[in-house]
Amino acid sequence: MNLPNYFIADLPVGAPLTAAILHEACQTLKRNRETYLLQRSTHGVIHVLSHVAREWLKPEFPFRKLALAEGPAASGFSQATLAAGLDLFFKSLTAEALESLVEQDLGHAQRLDQVVASSPEQKSNRAALAVAPELLVHIAAGNVPNPTFMSIVLGLLARSAQFVKCASGTGLLPRLFAHSIYETEPKLAACLELAEWKGGHEALESALFEHADCVTATGSDETLAQLRQRLPTQVRFVGYGSRVSFAYIAHEVLTGLHARRIVERAVRDVIAWNQLGCLSPHVIYVQTGGVMAAEQFAESLAGGLADGELIEPRGEIPVEPSAVIASRRGPFMNCAPHMHPIPACGAVKSRPPGPLCMKRTHGFRLPALIGSSMSKQWRI
Repeated sequence: MNLPNYFIADLPVGAPLTAAILHEACQTLKRNRETYLLQRSTHGVIHVLSHVAREWLKPEFPFRKLALAEGPAASGFSQATLAAGLDLFFKSLTAEALESLVEQDLGHAQRLDQVVASSPEQKSNRAALAVAPELLVHIAAGNVPNPTFMSIVLGLLARSAQFVKCASGTGLLPRLFAHSIYETEPKLAACLELAEWKGGHEALESALFEHADCVTATGSDETLAQLRQRLPTQVRFVGYGSRVSFAYIAHEVLTGLHARRIVERAVRDVIAWNQLGCLSPHVIYVQTGGVMAAEQFAESLAGGLADGELIEPRGEIPVEPSAVIASRRGPFMNCAPHMHPIPACGAVKSRPPGPLCMKRTHGFRLPALIGSSMSKQWRI
């Protein structure tokens, strides 16, 4: 399957990319938003997105087949890991879930369509309309595709034009998602642009930021600080930096079949996206005093991870991160033969030889994109 050159990211490798091209692209996005997206209803956008999600769950869907065929080489994830991650994401992208998300985040399902009042607001004679940024710019991380997918989904729900800047060499999966939207509803996709280049290209990024109303970014704390300093003062910035997830297992749940289910859930969380998933723990604390001791939990977890490796093998890890992992694991490996029961809790380390302890999380929600300063309220 050959992708048409619909987005900037579709251009051949080495094709020139200039500030002038980005200026023109941003202006086109704003015009297309005015023509094709601004008057869309929330219900209509949700209908399109939920249809796209259902298509991605079909084994013969061309974009899914291409993602699983070319994704491992482009992303570093195994085919099984990609399939599991894509299924988990698109199964959650139902019409009911999206409607609940809008209502939960904004207080009313039609908040983006018209001036409305929730039940508490009616009691105080208030009503509000949520107004989204005209142009959203997403600086996407390159490690896991789902956060970029979700940024696009939220941007469309908010009826914002969007420019997605992918890290160099990581644009395949976001491109496939964007093309699947184009195949279903070209006019929605006309309000979306994708490009990829190595971060730090000041001429290109300055041209992009000049047109942005809101910039979202996922990356290291240092990268986010540098981005924030370069943005014009009127541009809203939503950044998510380095995070670490951990799990705590209370002794009350480590009994019988329930303990087995807890181990299975821990295995799934660790394996997700090569332990780069938002909920993938890098340390598990097990409270003592349960029927299953912390050491037994660790043994069961190790066995589950070994079985999981057969079903969903871990992708390759570059040499430098592997060396860091080995250095951090070394002290625990040396201490393990001499361990005695731990008074308070036991620590279970990650899937050998698992990825870096530091990871990224994604938590963009509609209020963060819209911002309190961009909502309008009326007393009625």
